[in-house]
Amino acid sequence: MQVDLLVIAHIDLPGNYRLIRFKSAELCQLIQPGDVLHLAQLQHPLPYFRHSQTEEKVDFLFYLTAENRDIVTGKMLTATVQHFILPTKKSFRLLACQLFNLGKGLSIALDPILKTEVDLFVFEIDFASPFKLQPSQFYLPNMLHGVIANMTILEEANTVARFCSQANLPGCFDGTLAEFIKTIQINLPDSVVDYI
Repeated sequence: MQVDLLVIAHIDLPGNYRLIRFKSAELCQLIQPGDVLHLAQLQHPLPYFRHSQTEEKVDFLFYLTAENRDIVTGKMLTATVQHFILPTKKSFRLLACQLFNLGKGLSIALDPILKTEVDLFVFEIDFASPFKLQPSQFYLPNMLHGVIANMTILEEANTVARFCSQANLPGCFDGTLAEFIKTIQINLPDSVVDYI
């Protein structure tokens, strides 16, 4: 479905991320978690982050590149909203783990972890992680709005994961691993969590 929207702000975030804010009452009515926005000016779609129904504002979060850094504030654009089919599964088997101070050794540490058969990996990271986070292509039902980050290396491997951090990282749950798991279990009470 096509919508008209106005670019009203760009907000730069840690880790070379940018939040782009649009004003559109129509888009506020349509948008839902997991959606992406296709713009003719960009090769890659923008993943939905959050919105305010009362202020008619919708935010999208993306990794900053030469391609997408020049969307001009104050410009009217026409975009296409792509909805994702929502999964019907109501509970998950989760594997939770802290990934601190691993530096370049993170990929080695992750290798045995990712061989475990679970529905969702939940990691706590610190700001020192050398691996890029990006908005995930995998929609998760009942996940908090805005908790959409996954590591690029995991996305490329089709591995579903979500992250929390106490370093205020974009797309991550703001808090400890225990707090994040508690929040997930409130929304998905039948989920089973294993810790390593």
